[in-house]
Amino acid sequence: MMVNGVRIRAIVDTGAAYTILSAEDARATGADRAVQREETAIGIGGYTRLGVARVASVEIGGQSLGRMAMRIGQRGMPYTLLGQPEIARLGRVTIEDGVMTITPRALTTQLAMR
Repeated sequence: MMVNGVRIRAIVDTGAAYTILSAEDARATGADRAVQREETAIGIGGYTRLGVARVASVEIGGQSLGRMAMRIGQRGMPYTLLGQPEIARLGRVTIEDGVMTITPRALTTQLAMR
């Protein structure tokens, strides 16, 4: 995953309502300097505060998602989560025998036209 041209690792979290950058990844990508507001979110560990920043570019698996808002977790969150909205934008998602496959939209459209 690339955010603002910086490669970061993310955990695909099909249960996450948002993509959430770790504080470290937000700092590396400059997203920590683009926070527009804060909001409260609830997760497995209870309530937390998230910064909401506008990033210039997001690319996942060679697909550009363009400019978008991303959440930033508090210090101590050791990973970045790739959430449902961005997973859905990538294309058709199937999970079979414990393997998740994301078929890009362009390929899905092309296959449907045949």
